[in-house]
Amino acid sequence: MTNIHGDTLLNRTIKQYREAGFDSIYIALGAHAEPIKETLPEDVQTITVKHWQKGMGHSLSEAVTCIMQKTAFQVEDRLAIGIADQVNIDSAELMLLREAALLHTSSIVVASYNGIQAVPAIFSSQDFEHLTLLSGDAGAKDYIKKSKDRVVSIEMPSAAFDIDTKNDLHAWQLSQEDQRPARINDD
Repeated sequence: MTNIHGDTLLNRTIKQYREAGFDSIYIALGAHAEPIKETLPEDVQTITVKHWQKGMGHSLSEAVTCIMQKTAFQVEDRLAIGIADQVNIDSAELMLLREAALLHTSSIVVASYNGIQAVPAIFSSQDFEHLTLLSGDAGAKDYIKKSKDRVVSIEMPSAAFDIDTKNDLHAWQLSQEDQRPARINDD
């Protein structure tokens, strides 16, 4: 498991969402689900995606279906979807996304970066059924494109970077070292 500043990447992401005011947190897990569950806070609900190998869209569909079965959603309810490997996103940015979703209740509020509209994103209840129909590896990005007349974009350049490989992790760690203040030795 990837460790970022003494915590797992997933727990770091959970902390950012909590600090932004998201209360019910569900984590969809695929490969290595059991050892990952052991590292999560007790109040986080997990969904083990049985066929995670079928891709991001399928995993998202399975997770949203499970959440809908577990939760009595109301018309005003929203569903935020994010991924743990967008390590540069912080709680202040997520709060902007959340505030926009509260203002635009029937819209899909999405992060926008490099001309792309994608996750993290917050969907209205009218989108839930559509999300359960996703398949393959496309994820929510294609659905967001199809729903462009209902999309509200929040500029979030930090969402452009994610950690998919060990090289990505190494590059990110180096960038963090470059941002640390120089230590002065008073000897």
